[in-house]
Amino acid sequence: IHAGIAGGPGSWGMCGAMTWIMGGLLVNGIHHLGISFVSLGYTPGVVSSVVLLIPFGLYLWRRAYKEKLLAKRQLLWSLVAGAGLMLPVIVAVRALAALFRHS
Repeated sequence: IHAGIAGGPGSWGMCGAMTWIMGGLLVNGIHHLGISFVSLGYTPGVVSSVVLLIPFGLYLWRRAYKEKLLAKRQLLWSLVAGAGLMLPVIVAVRALAALFRHS
């Protein structure tokens, strides 16, 4: 965490890459979990999201906050950034899936 977030509270350190990754882990995990709930069944990625992505993302968040590496506002912005990173991926995957369904 220290290597990824160099500047401490109030700065983004490494252009915010680590905070975006933390947010991306949580958003990706929540996304997989949500898709499973919506489809009422197993979906690829749901086990790894419950076992790895969500717990590790929460651990990184908690640790960064406790060590005063990030302020609360930065932690919340990391979710927004993570969602921003995930949105183009989700749109691209859905477009590719639609192409293969019609082929």
